[in-house]
Amino acid sequence: MQNRFHLLVGFFLSLVLITSGCNLSSTTPTPSPSQTPVLPSPTPVYHNYPPDPLTAVSTIKDETFPSNTGDNYQINLYERPFQLDNTYRPDADIASSSLSENGDWYYFSTKVAGVDPATKLMDSPIGFEIDYNQDGRGDFLLWGTLPFSIQWTNTNLQVYADTNHDVGNRTPLRSDAPISVKSDGYETALFSNGSGSDPEAAWVRQSPLDPNELQIAVKKTLINQTSFLWGAWTDFDLGKPVMFDYNDAFTAQEAGSPYASNPNYPLKALYGMDNTCRAAFGFTPTGDEPGLCGAHPISPTLVPVVQPTDTVPAPPQPGSINGVVTILDANGHGTGTNAYPLYLFANSCTGSSINSTTPDSSGNYSFPNLSAGTYCVDLFYSGSPVQPGNPQTVGVSSGNNTTVNFAIVPPG
Repeated sequence: MQNRFHLLVGFFLSLVLITSGCNLSSTTPTPSPSQTPVLPSPTPVYHNYPPDPLTAVSTIKDETFPSNTGDNYQINLYERPFQLDNTYRPDADIASSSLSENGDWYYFSTKVAGVDPATKLMDSPIGFEIDYNQDGRGDFLLWGTLPFSIQWTNTNLQVYADTNHDVGNRTPLRSDAPISVKSDGYETALFSNGSGSDPEAAWVRQSPLDPNELQIAVKKTLINQTSFLWGAWTDFDLGKPVMFDYNDAFTAQEAGSPYASNPNYPLKALYGMDNTCRAAFGFTPTGDEPGLCGAHPISPTLVPVVQPTDTVPAPPQPGSINGVVTILDANGHGTGTNAYPLYLFANSCTGSSINSTTPDSSGNYSFPNLSAGTYCVDLFYSGSPVQPGNPQTVGVSSGNNTTVNFAIVPPG
């Protein structure tokens, strides 16, 4: 009898446990979407890191502190690697810069005098300007910022373009300050911290072989140019690509000078920067290119580094635009005049002019040394009609002259 009682108790306990288990299973709540764990986004995987750069094909040697001739504010040349209290910053003092290439990449490198004495680090951003039409206005700016790593990284790096060709304002390289209309400098970011149409198009690092050297690698397809002028920058002061050229944004008095003998001493608005003259790549310079190393007596010297297997293509011959400005009389005969200047624009008559001239007393004028391309010539005259039109857009071919005449029809 006792055994039967134990069996019945066991049976009922088992039934209760089974029933409870079913109820628990059926009433357990499912996680709401807000409670669902969020997995971290995968880290991007890059496959196209640049290989190590090859031997340089050109090198620019720059003056280092102490320098007596390296800073010339009027032509956008700086040698002022100092803090406002005149503390010397060797990490902003360019000793040399170089350019090398392989099939897919351009490599721009800068060696500075040393690290920041306070932090023992490279604390000055670096930059490289590329001027592909050799007119003195930079077209691309590569800009590497802190912190630097000995591994290639696509962060802390920007590639800017000046799409409206107004870097340098009215006169490239030379100071236009004070000015009423300011350019917007390098206004377009083609690449920024790994963002762009190709996130693997540009990289920056501190050289693993030389702690005083900083390197930027950029795919040739990003700038799509095979010949250009180039020069190097450091800048721990402003670091504002939209303000290029800096000497258009400040007068010489506002900027100050690093030289005690200069009436604008000491440094004021512009300090903490250094840059180089410009070297030619992919073409043989004529010597008249704006900012070219050796083009003026105070500039640093260009040291060419030519490999035995290098072949230098024949440079394209410059073209020109010539013409005459006349005033027509009642019989349709023209008399030359020098009363009205002419302005030259690249592509179309918008943005900033790239050159200007005034005709001689016979009305003759010329725009020489032009690269092949489309230009717009604008006669600074308004009122009565001008034949065959004003302004005029024309094409210039390599080695040839294009004639553009203006005949002013008198009123009445």
